[in-house]
Amino acid sequence: MSYSFGDLSTLTSKFANVLAGLGVTKGDRIFTFMERIPELYVALFGGLKLGAIVGPLFADFGPDPVRDRLQDSGAMTLITTPALKARIASILPDLPDLKHLIMVDRSGQHPGESGDISYHEAMASAS
Repeated sequence: MSYSFGDLSTLTSKFANVLAGLGVTKGDRIFTFMERIPELYVALFGGLKLGAIVGPLFADFGPDPVRDRLQDSGAMTLITTPALKARIASILPDLPDLKHLIMVDRSGQHPGESGDISYHEAMASAS
């Protein structure tokens, strides 16, 4: 799969609108916790377009480093995958500032839990 600069511009603008629709504003902290897939870059640049402070988390991190970074930053949004969410599920209750969990499920086989936001559904309805 390949993307042109025009494709990337369109997708990142849509993701910025997804974040804005969730109430994310300039200066809010969001984090990505994914492998190097196209959605990682869309989320990173979309957050930057909105003016959010975007922090990428290394996909090999375990629960403790993720918790430390999200707690210390006061992150309100995390964009991740079902497999990586499962890895950090035990620390999610320790993150009172985390308001939005955006799930990137490329397989479409993992129904989100209550409160999870589907990246692909949100992008499909964004302008």
